Amino acid sequence: MDYSCEKAMKLTIPALRIAVSCSLSKGHKVNETDIANALGIAQAAVSKYLNGKYSKEVKRVVDAVKSEGFDQQIAKRVLEKAGSEEVSGLIERAATSKRLVNVALGKSVP
Repeated sequence: MDYSCEKAMKLTIPALRIAVSCSLSKGHKVNETDIANALGIAQAAVSKYLNGKYSKEVKRVVDAVKSEGFDQQIAKRVLEKAGSEEVSGLIERAATSKRLVNVALGKSVP
């Protein structure tokens, strides 16, 4: 059985949440509680993300998220007060993008 899709999601979704959390916190001075509420995650997870407590594999995907601008696109919608369902949908679509999946799986990307 091929579980590569599961492996990719275990890296891409946290990477997106990390990048968006950093963008909102550092770029827009949004507090951890508000970030957590917007992303539908625990405040403790946001704190962990902002303190850089994640694996090198996830870091590689975070870099790809930022280079694609997904973090800025999602952060913009959060700042525009998009609902948590919309934000979750944006994260899901970005997480399944070919580029992020390939980076998560360690495949070369053009």
